[in-house]
Amino acid sequence: MERSQTPFAEARVIASRALDFAQRHRVPPFPRAYEVIFTYVSGQNTALCARIDEALRNGPLAIQLIDQLHAEFLAPEAVNAGVERIGDQMGQDLAEVIDMIEDGAAHGESLSYKIETAERAVEKASDSSKKNQIIGTLRRETQVHVRAISRLGSGLETMRTQFLNMQRELRELRQSVLLDPLTQLPNRRFFDDALPRLCAEARERMNAISLVVIEIEAFDQFVARWGRKRSDHVLTHAAGLLRGCQGDGDIAVRLDTDCFALILQRRDHSAALALAQDIRRSLEDLRLVSTSTQQAVASITIAFGCAELQRGQRPDDLFNKALHALGEDRDSRPAQQTPAA
Repeated sequence: MERSQTPFAEARVIASRALDFAQRHRVPPFPRAYEVIFTYVSGQNTALCARIDEALRNGPLAIQLIDQLHAEFLAPEAVNAGVERIGDQMGQDLAEVIDMIEDGAAHGESLSYKIETAERAVEKASDSSKKNQIIGTLRRETQVHVRAISRLGSGLETMRTQFLNMQRELRELRQSVLLDPLTQLPNRRFFDDALPRLCAEARERMNAISLVVIEIEAFDQFVARWGRKRSDHVLTHAAGLLRGCQGDGDIAVRLDTDCFALILQRRDHSAALALAQDIRRSLEDLRLVSTSTQQAVASITIAFGCAELQRGQRPDDLFNKALHALGEDRDSRPAQQTPAA
């Protein structure tokens, strides 16, 4: 996310921390390993961070784990492979369904032919024993057909279950791309796709649309001082609060490690500003309590920026206006110090 410092300067800080981490833990800075470590020190993927934290508690990082984490969390091939695998399975299952239906249809045609043949044979039969023999044969054929239809029904039910499972897997793959794993809010990729679409809809319907960007100040210092568990609690608490503030059509998003956004439909700047102020008060009221002393040991401070889309502006203009307002709000507030240990 853009801040008062340039994205390049911010990335350079994270890159320096990533190289320091690699040297401390003797991880060779191969491109794949560096990408994993860069993501870890930036804190942008909490699931990946948790896996590395757990591994570090048990000893040095193995390069095999780095490769596994890259494939699982960072490689686009992982998602593409999942979609391809489900597509292949769906194709195989559809072929089986077609085979079963064709088999059932063949049984039906065969039985229909045998019934017609039996009818003609019964008409020509002169004695009852011959007729009974024909009828007995027809009954056996009917039983064979009934069993075939039963197998078809059972097979189709199995396929139905498999298709439902594949639908669930596809939803999970989609969520892995568009949802933040910790907060379960839509992520920056979703935001970049959704904001232009929602702005276009607002223009078409002549509705107001506003954007609120909310930042937890000095969050990297908070993480370093209080640890990931308390930091994750702050993030999930903020996500829950933003989720509760959503009105009809509004969307809460996690933009970055310490930054959230609210896309507010049918709300003008004054309404967005009032909501942002309420959110800041609520988040700054959060007090993290020591489990041993039951005393408040940490709190957070919030900066925010609001903007309303004006005639002739693009979605990028709306986002940049909100970021500019965020920077002004951050600069207008006293610098926050992380409490000493």
